Amino acid sequence: MGIKTYCGFHIGKFKDNIMFVSVSKKPNLTDIVQKMYQRNRFKVPEIKSEGDAVYCLQQLLRKIGQNPVLLALDDVWKESESIVEKFDFDEIKDYKIVVTSRYEFPGFSPVHRLNPLTHDEAVELFRQCVTVDDRSVAAPDSQLLNEMVEHCKRLPLVIKVVAKSLRGRDYAFWREKLNELNKGHSLLDSAKEIEDCLGKSLDDMAGEPSIKERFMDLGSFPEDCMIPATALIDMWVELYKLDPDGVRAITDLHELVSRNLADLAVSRKDSSDDHESYSSHYYSGHFAQQHDLLRELAIKECNRGEIEKRDRLILELNGNKFPDWWSEQKQQPLSARLLSISTDKTFSAPWPNLELPQAEVLVLNFQNDMQSKTYALTYALPKFIEKADKLKALIVTNHSFFPAELHNFHVVGSNLRRIRFQRVTVPFLSMGKLRLHSLKKISFFMCYISQTSTSNDAKISDAMPNLVELDIDYCDNLTALPDGICEIKPLKKLNITNCHNFSALPEQIGQLVFLEVVRLNSCTALSQLPDSIRSLQNVKLLDVSDCLNLSALPDQIGQMVNLDRINMRGCLKLSKLPRSIVKLRNLKKVICEKEKADLWGLLKGTLPSLNITLFEEEPSLDWLE
Repeated sequence: MGIKTYCGFHIGKFKDNIMFVSVSKKPNLTDIVQKMYQRNRFKVPEIKSEGDAVYCLQQLLRKIGQNPVLLALDDVWKESESIVEKFDFDEIKDYKIVVTSRYEFPGFSPVHRLNPLTHDEAVELFRQCVTVDDRSVAAPDSQLLNEMVEHCKRLPLVIKVVAKSLRGRDYAFWREKLNELNKGHSLLDSAKEIEDCLGKSLDDMAGEPSIKERFMDLGSFPEDCMIPATALIDMWVELYKLDPDGVRAITDLHELVSRNLADLAVSRKDSSDDHESYSSHYYSGHFAQQHDLLRELAIKECNRGEIEKRDRLILELNGNKFPDWWSEQKQQPLSARLLSISTDKTFSAPWPNLELPQAEVLVLNFQNDMQSKTYALTYALPKFIEKADKLKALIVTNHSFFPAELHNFHVVGSNLRRIRFQRVTVPFLSMGKLRLHSLKKISFFMCYISQTSTSNDAKISDAMPNLVELDIDYCDNLTALPDGICEIKPLKKLNITNCHNFSALPEQIGQLVFLEVVRLNSCTALSQLPDSIRSLQNVKLLDVSDCLNLSALPDQIGQMVNLDRINMRGCLKLSKLPRSIVKLRNLKKVICEKEKADLWGLLKGTLPSLNITLFEEEPSLDWLE
């Protein structure tokens, strides 16, 4: 085999020193540099200014520059040329930069222009995209196929979307589609023309309005954003009255992917292998992505009609500049059921009022320019939330590197059913003062959960007495749950995952008699489970996978009579099973390594329904990074 090349460079020369950075339309240099440090497994620096970011970048390149380095800057827009220049350091030996862009930058050379697909390659791609269930599906006739391919200008993105909209259609539909495409421009020479062509594919969804609705909803998240599948589930379950576990929502997401209207990236699969039985947490490592042209198309569709009458309102604020219709307080009450507001790193203004009598989902996206633990951003929830009486789902995401202080919790309304926080500092115990009596699910992802409390703090159980699901993922400072959690009687799902300092469940955990799922995977400091866990007789899934310091299962685990599945893979210190395990007559599946399987194999005679699933993948601690 020959050595692969990348724009003339030998890939083998750079080995693991190849970094891909998405620059996008609104680049954040400090965030990019910190992610480069993280990718190379160096301590992430606190960066206070753009000049500081350039210095840290130079230091990083010097550290890794002992070997050849290839940096690929992807999706660079014309306005970002000055950012690209900051990556250029002549004094670093064997350091090469590749820029991919739809624009040409005269100051950078040599320029390698990518040719479109050849006609034969475009036809082959088109044929692949109209294939159904691995069976080749031919076009109604070759002439029609050739015309369609040429009309798409042999551009892969356009071919994929248009071809998948034609799957299983008859000759008349193909001909009608081609006629529609020919009504506008005959060639696709600009992003707008590509957008117009893709827009025709959306028109084909007239008979499937739900898919078009989901497609437009993706525009609620920033450009080049990795959209958590769990956030989409929270949004769609409430907005479209879907099943609470999100099965229909995930089906719709896969439908968007199958039509090439979105991509699905999997950073990690839930180790419990429970996607069929135990809800949407299986998708906590799944992220949707939307091509920037498709996102622009989604927003264009959302922006049709008068502002006051739109079903969705997607706002991107630059600095402290609000749209005239908002800042001048001339707007009528908005009809939007979905409101998305994204602010950039310079936003600091107070929120003007908004009247949102119909809003059911609010998505807030923000950034932090300081990028430092010491100088963290404070972000206030808009006061107008307080009067949004129909609001059922709130998704708050900090797209910066470090968590931001979140204030104004008191504005959160009592009708909310789902809340999701990402990269924010949350005063968990102080939330007891809130009145979230309709709340069914609350999620914390990569948050700093403050556990300080005072004698005046109300109980968490008073704030959210009807909570059904608690998700805490990658919250490294979490060491324990407040005891008040154990007084939330309706709680059915307790997910505490990838919290590496979490060391103990509350002793009162046995009070949660309606719990069905206890998921503690990758809680590496957890050494034991409280004895009271035996009282959880409705629990069906116990996941302690990758709990490296867990040395034993509870002695009386046999009293958990409805336990259906145990995942104990990666429990390195767990070397024996309690005697009461033989009482688990409903246990059907255990996931473990081969050496642990011998322990369970001795029980096959007593537990005839037991299936032992071996996990044979080589152990990896990469997630500890």
